[in-house]
Amino acid sequence: MNRTIWKRILSVMLASLLVCITVAVQAKVTAEEAEKLKKELNPMGGERSGNKEETIPPWTGGLSKTPENVKVVPGEFLPDPYPEDKPLFTITAQNVDQYKDKLSQGLLKMFEMYPDTWKMHIYPTRRSAAFSEEIYRSTYENALTAELVDRDGSMTNYWKGFVFPIPQNGAQAILNFLNKPNGSKNLSFYGGGGVVQEDGTWAEGGTIQAWYYLSEAETVPKEKFNPKDFTVGGWYELDIPGRYGEVFLRLLRGDYRDGDAGGWQYMPGQRRVRRAPNVFYDGVDPTTGIVACNDDSWMYSSKIDRFDWTLNGKKEMFVPYNAYRIEDEFKRDPKAVLTPHHVDPEYMRWELHRVWKVVATIREGYRHMYGKRDFYLDEDSWQILLKDQYDNRGNLWRWSFANVKQYYDIPVTRQTQYYNFDSQVPVYQGANFYEGGPPSTKDIPDSHFTIQHLRKSGRR
Repeated sequence: MNRTIWKRILSVMLASLLVCITVAVQAKVTAEEAEKLKKELNPMGGERSGNKEETIPPWTGGLSKTPENVKVVPGEFLPDPYPEDKPLFTITAQNVDQYKDKLSQGLLKMFEMYPDTWKMHIYPTRRSAAFSEEIYRSTYENALTAELVDRDGSMTNYWKGFVFPIPQNGAQAILNFLNKPNGSKNLSFYGGGGVVQEDGTWAEGGTIQAWYYLSEAETVPKEKFNPKDFTVGGWYELDIPGRYGEVFLRLLRGDYRDGDAGGWQYMPGQRRVRRAPNVFYDGVDPTTGIVACNDDSWMYSSKIDRFDWTLNGKKEMFVPYNAYRIEDEFKRDPKAVLTPHHVDPEYMRWELHRVWKVVATIREGYRHMYGKRDFYLDEDSWQILLKDQYDNRGNLWRWSFANVKQYYDIPVTRQTQYYNFDSQVPVYQGANFYEGGPPSTKDIPDSHFTIQHLRKSGRR
């Protein structure tokens, strides 16, 4: 073997070794850095201070309890805690150039494609994100101990809360989203939505969903939590024409070194359960038609191993936030919200927030329908609020935005509706309209998220 080939082999081995070392070393932070979570940073890792223009206010604790001006009714959507807020200004196709530095490429494309109908009402910024004191304590401890030990997203020495509140790379940032606190071990709901055609018609349907978060289980104390177990689970039962009764089970681990993610599918026509790796990555999502793939659900929901993740710092951007009004309107009249080409902008609330930009580029030797993806994550909640996706030639192809709101009665910040758009077709998808009411935290047994239960449910 000649010296040139040996040099190439050694270079590859050294690069791989450096990647492994870098991943581990960049994980946990020093005690001095972690103390920032009690001073200049809030417990989630966002900056406590506002911006110098005072268009972003300081974080002063968020909505950590029910405000006095609202009355919570069990089983109903939470009232808007800011009912008197009015738009500060509106961005239209005529003035968009003034604000383009604070808009994602996808939102700029919206103004280009739909100049006569798309606009953005900009409201006062309300930094409402807040979580429990238990989440704050655990997040602080995670900062001192959590490690990212493999490029596939494997993590160790963490528990509930945000795993990497002071991220040092893009992988840690996106893992904050995938493992974010949700306020309960279980969530269940009917996630309605549909693909809206160019004329405004849409086939109403959705999924009966249940979600599982092992780190938030009261019966699993920190010393017994094992990240090698399935730590995040999703159960999807389709309620759409032609696919009624089809069920998907998706399970993610915190540490994949002894096992992979789990994906299974029950097919009513075949009356059997089969392994379904296509429920991750860029497999076809039957609920989204032609505007999204499987890992587009919830803005991102898969392992991270097919991409390299770069943290490109923070920037101020206009993002969806405090989306209370749109859910009430959807409950009253869905067709008033899901208008042709895009959601009715009159029901959207946009605010100026600081967001982390994370760029995902396809890893060498791997494949995906997207060559590059830009994610914008809220500094206070780690929710993905905006996403731009490019094809393998570098052209903007699809984009998404997600509404979030503060569940101040818990407290926790959760995603609500999200929307997927495509530059090549004049249709879009709206998802996760909680038509049956807000997500329920009723007790669901762990056995619900197993292959055995999937088989039993299919025989009913």
